[in-house]
Amino acid sequence: MPYPHRVSSVERNAPRGKWLDFSGKKANAGQRRYLHNRKGAQAKGTSSSRRRLKRQGGKEQRFSRDLNHCASKQIVLGEGDVFV
Repeated sequence: MPYPHRVSSVERNAPRGKWLDFSGKKANAGQRRYLHNRKGAQAKGTSSSRRRLKRQGGKEQRFSRDLNHCASKQIVLGEGDVFV
């Protein structure tokens, strides 16, 4: 399932034509990478692979949280009006 695109683009200062684009490419690439690694670890089924899955799950959550934080921070710190 692709990353949910809540905000595709944000227009700042419409007369000047400045845009922030949050396409989700980075999130989708990260999601594919973690999915591939998770499939391999689940198929192996050893105790070390289960430990690795637990560690990887936390890493994936931190990655997604950081992307969302950076996007919202860019929107909030922007100058002028924001149209979503």
